[in-house]
Amino acid sequence: MQLNESVRFYNWFSENDWFRKFIHSRKIPCDRSKTITFFSVFGEKFPILINKSHVKVFFTGENLHRDEFGFSYRNYSDYLQNNYFDLSLGFDCIENDSYLRFPLWVLPFVDPEDTSPSAIKKLCEKLSNHRVDNIRAKKFCSLVSGHDPNGLRREIYDSLEKIGEISCGGRFLNNTNELKEIFNNDKLRYLERFQFNICPENSNAPGYVTEKLMEAVSSGAIPVYWGSDNNPEPEFLNRDAVIFWNKGGDNTGNIDLIRSLNQNPELFKDFYSLPRLKPEAPEYLSEMLYDLETKLRKLVSTKA
Repeated sequence: MQLNESVRFYNWFSENDWFRKFIHSRKIPCDRSKTITFFSVFGEKFPILINKSHVKVFFTGENLHRDEFGFSYRNYSDYLQNNYFDLSLGFDCIENDSYLRFPLWVLPFVDPEDTSPSAIKKLCEKLSNHRVDNIRAKKFCSLVSGHDPNGLRREIYDSLEKIGEISCGGRFLNNTNELKEIFNNDKLRYLERFQFNICPENSNAPGYVTEKLMEAVSSGAIPVYWGSDNNPEPEFLNRDAVIFWNKGGDNTGNIDLIRSLNQNPELFKDFYSLPRLKPEAPEYLSEMLYDLETKLRKLVSTKA
């Protein structure tokens, strides 16, 4: 089985081989006569219409309900529910046999070559449980972003900089080169040094959760978050361990809480020690991966 020939990608984001590795590790049978092609939104739509692959899958981690950064992602919104594809994957909650909710954040945090229940349980335990021995060794807050499309990152920054110094390791509001020079652009290792991480989404839509929130959760930094109607992954995340920002509204309670946590080590330790995930998180994630395997396996075996 030559996977380079049997699993293909069009309009794809660069250097992401997650689905190919997942198909191989789950031993989903495919070859040159039964190809699986994954399509995304980073290019023209016409290759999708003329493609003759055995199984056609559409995947997007982008918000298709609005245009962003010069890309007309809304042009692809009809691809979530139509007859162009055998299976569509995205963040929306859609009741359709040919659709599966599979949000973007899964890809950078789940090893596609080790998705056994034991591996998923171990991963969730790592994401969920953090301890801090020396709170004062941690810096106050980080913000790592290349842009600020809706002004929210600046809003949060301006509200919190009165409490403590905010280290901005990305292009937006950059005031430190440590992310690149010390951590070789390893964002997770960089975020581990901070008490808080400002990590709102670029835009809001129900279920739209990217890697930003999960990076904070994984690193142990307390997320200061906005997105997904401020109800992200309700079956997976413990919302009590996240500080939800009220975009354009009253955030007096959030600011007071962050100030108190920053000034009171014992209070901070109690909040920091809250489990980031719900107890049922491993089962939730394992079921998502099982559903993906089941749908792909069925399509490969039944498509003419």
